[in-house]
Amino acid sequence: MKSRSVYAKGFPLDATLDEIKAYLSTYGPVEMVQMRRSISEGEKNFKGSIFALFGKKEDTQKFLDSTEPYKGQELLRLLKEAYFKSKEVTRKDRKADGGKKKSEETKEDHTNNITDDDIKEKMERGMILHLNGFAADATRESIKEVFDQYGTVAWIDFVKGDSEAWVRLTGEASAQTVLDKALEAAQGKLLVNDAEIKGNVLEGDDEVAHWKKLLQVQAEVRERKKQGRGDRE
Repeated sequence: MKSRSVYAKGFPLDATLDEIKAYLSTYGPVEMVQMRRSISEGEKNFKGSIFALFGKKEDTQKFLDSTEPYKGQELLRLLKEAYFKSKEVTRKDRKADGGKKKSEETKEDHTNNITDDDIKEKMERGMILHLNGFAADATRESIKEVFDQYGTVAWIDFVKGDSEAWVRLTGEASAQTVLDKALEAAQGKLLVNDAEIKGNVLEGDDEVAHWKKLLQVQAEVRERKKQGRGDRE
């Protein structure tokens, strides 16, 4: 069972159990999915991470090796056993440091060493839309539906209930081209869930800062996957 049990993190906080099961099932039959929750003000809220049990070891490995995003979001994927080992290492490190509090998400110092030159070399310029004006019921799916028909949406930075979002495009069509086509089709009034949305293409320092955040997340995901594989060897 250990070789078929996985931990995954990075799901939207508004994701449902059925949606996550359907996604995992694309890799093979799933026997169990546990949505991890935290308690805040008496309510149990989804933390964005899960434990799951696949029916076959080969399907488990297929999931662990995949880099496919979930609705535009990067996922951290580990065997469940490797996850608990990494948590134990973190606890020991904190104790050795004299009890200093250190976030698990930022303990990999190398993710903070990304320079502006690194970013400028790796970033795809003119590919990020900044949008605002969303209604409370807007979702990543409703945002993607508007823009995906005019270009390829690679990633959406959005939390349900927020009024703004960032959409990263990839492929031949630039963010400006996609935005212009969407506005033209909507006759100048872009609507998502009946709310009028305003948008612009990130440029200059704003664009560099956003790519830095993205590359740091990707570096952390790669490092944690490497750590998880090392624990399995």
